[in-house]
Amino acid sequence: MSEPSEHNLILKRSKSEKSFMITPEEVLNAPSFKPKNDKKSSVHAFTLNSNDLMKNIKNENGTIKDTSIAKLILKSNLSKVKRKIHLQLPERKVKKKDVDPFIGILSDDSIEKVSMSEEKIGLESEKIYKDHLKQTFIALKAVRNLKKIPKEKVLEKKLNLVKSFEHEGRKTVIFDLDETLVHCVGMNKGHVALPVKFPNGKSCLAGVNIRPYAKECLEEASKLFEVIIFTASHKCYADVIIDYLDPQKKFIHHRLYREHCVQINSVNVKDLRIINRRIQDIVIIDNSVFSFAFHLDNGVPIITWMKNPYDKELCSLIPYFNVIADAEDVREINRSLFHLDTYCEDFSDEYIDI
Repeated sequence: MSEPSEHNLILKRSKSEKSFMITPEEVLNAPSFKPKNDKKSSVHAFTLNSNDLMKNIKNENGTIKDTSIAKLILKSNLSKVKRKIHLQLPERKVKKKDVDPFIGILSDDSIEKVSMSEEKIGLESEKIYKDHLKQTFIALKAVRNLKKIPKEKVLEKKLNLVKSFEHEGRKTVIFDLDETLVHCVGMNKGHVALPVKFPNGKSCLAGVNIRPYAKECLEEASKLFEVIIFTASHKCYADVIIDYLDPQKKFIHHRLYREHCVQINSVNVKDLRIINRRIQDIVIIDNSVFSFAFHLDNGVPIITWMKNPYDKELCSLIPYFNVIADAEDVREINRSLFHLDTYCEDFSDEYIDI
């Protein structure tokens, strides 16, 4: 496979002085990924690891191991929380007063930071990694069977989001909310208790776990991109969480909700075509592959988070931001990193019974 072309991967270094920055030269000089089933596959991988993480992914001879999407995400510290691919529950046709904003997102997972040795954390991470490989495989197989979204549905949902002057020329990063930035755990649990007012006028306190580095990640993203939250949750619930994450409305520039999703096979799909931005300039960070089922090359399949206090996934996304900020087409970068389009073929031998 050929080396990444300068035309596609000429990237500018951000002005940020963060220690986990990678340079354009490191990106341009990194050999391309080769699929697992390629018998002539290189022992190198296109990777975003910091120096501290690189030692964990090298063979004894010092070269970087061949990799795949999940291995890359794990080894670059983007996968230390358990991934549970799940379908959002279909939206019920009920009266407005009966809408429950917690459908499909509520659990009893409370967060508790207990003392764990590095060895035990490593063992747990390996289990998470293996589960992630399998669940990603299952999800991507299912995605191939989803019906295509009719153009009429896309046009019905089409949005005209105003882009501010300061964001002109910037790309757009979309974050999912539940299990990507936060996790809802019900009353009397979680990091914070936030008041949610239902459409029927009733209200309650929702316990919410906030993913480690969620606010920091949003802040860093806002320095380079236009930032949008796109959730399959209801507005009455989502707005309370978003206001907590960004109380001064400095980092999140637009909000999209369940009403903006398109339902296909009872799955809430986030069709990026409804947004008036160039598709090659959009990245969506979501724990569910189903959310960006028809835009796999735009997606970053971050692993589901519920309560792991040691999680650093969002922190480790920051060097990725610096890579894509000035890329000509983010899809080419993602294709080189994640290979979601060929993932099922790459792992067909390992999951032959699925």
